[in-house]
Amino acid sequence: MKQITRKKSLSLAEAFPAVSAIALVGVFIVVLIYMFTTMQTGFGSTVSRTNTNESIGTVSDSAYTYVANSSDCNFGSFAVTNVWNLSSAIIPSTNYTINAGGGITYTGKANIWNATAWKVSYTYTNGGDACISAGTTSTQFISVIPLVGLVLVIVLIGVVIGVLIYSFVGGRQKA
Repeated sequence: MKQITRKKSLSLAEAFPAVSAIALVGVFIVVLIYMFTTMQTGFGSTVSRTNTNESIGTVSDSAYTYVANSSDCNFGSFAVTNVWNLSSAIIPSTNYTINAGGGITYTGKANIWNATAWKVSYTYTNGGDACISAGTTSTQFISVIPLVGLVLVIVLIGVVIGVLIYSFVGGRQKA
């Protein structure tokens, strides 16, 4: 009698550990993101910094123009020390307004420096390098989350195809 060897296909019971491991990795990544985000906000604005003669582009009375470091981790205590136009004329503080987020806008009445390029020197605080690193790490973890979902979908498609092949081909045996 001729013996038929069955090709082994992936069953649902065998796929469960793989799907569970990938789901566990996804949960682990979410926990890490939460942890790094919480750590980032815990640093506070403790490191004092100074930036001198930064070109901030065109400043006008229609909107705030923000300094380059305004997006730093826990940016705070923004204070302008000097402002110049490109021809090195000092712009008096009565001609501009700043906000806590690092923005500067023209408020003068003479319109001399409105819609012109400015340079600014300022001091500010931020959370320091550790705060910036925590933010960068959580951003990188966030970019991994869609990949976990993609791998889960691919594994599930493989399981479904394996079950279908088994039920149509492997289920029929000749005696």
